[in-house]
Amino acid sequence: SHDGVGPAMVKGYIKELEVDSEILGQFTDSSVDALKYEGKLYGLPKATETPVFIYNKDLLPEVPATM
Repeated sequence: SHDGVGPAMVKGYIKELEVDSEILGQFTDSSVDALKYEGKLYGLPKATETPVFIYNKDLLPEVPATM
């Protein structure tokens, strides 16, 4: 979970959210999971990123196993 979700929940600053699965489906699983604590949802992503790796097959004929 995101570093601030657990402590904020424990201190009573935030409450669990109940969000329709159609809304949750708009976000990546990892971005939603980052806002969960002990399996419960406490926020929705404001923005998400999906990093990609583009490479030149002529210069690098095999896909790298790690980055």
